[in-house]
Amino acid sequence: MSAPHLRADLAIVEQRFRNEQSFVVKDPSTHAYFRFQPVEMRVMRLFDGARSTAQIAEQLVADGVKVSAATVEGFARKLTALGLLERSLYERTTQQLERLRAERKRSRSVVRGELFRMRFSFGDPDAALNRWYPRLRWCFTPTFVVLSVALFLTYGAIIFAQRETYAAELATSFSFGALTPWSVVVLLGTFTLLTAIHEF
Repeated sequence: MSAPHLRADLAIVEQRFRNEQSFVVKDPSTHAYFRFQPVEMRVMRLFDGARSTAQIAEQLVADGVKVSAATVEGFARKLTALGLLERSLYERTTQQLERLRAERKRSRSVVRGELFRMRFSFGDPDAALNRWYPRLRWCFTPTFVVLSVALFLTYGAIIFAQRETYAAELATSFSFGALTPWSVVVLLGTFTLLTAIHEF
């Protein structure tokens, strides 16, 4: 591979968890996500299509990263296999045909997966999330977290203070003798609704 070129349409997001930095790359054509370490992203940013793997290795060594041209070449081949590098016209055409075949197979049925692990496709949620994020941004603030914890503690305190009454009412409401067809329908409907809200 003479001059690897990182695709320009990739979405790259930096993440930090417990003071550890990583980068998540989304392929918009396949909706696949990949996680890379900072040193890997540093190499990927040099894949501009203008430099060979040997020149990229020289640049990294000059910047203090000890890496060989063979290592850069292997990493470029890995990214090519993942579909993150620009391809030739022939490769792009072949990939597009394969993608169309796969989409045609998936479109035959909305239901995916196995019998006990069924999945349903409702499209890409990015547009909806981007539209709603400005309105729900307050949910991702420290104040919201503190208030949520306070409400949960208050809820726990109330349950503890009324534990005997709560336990008796719970046993009465959900005993086998108290169950009716309607209550079963309500329970299943509530469970399904909460699961749908949680998942989507």
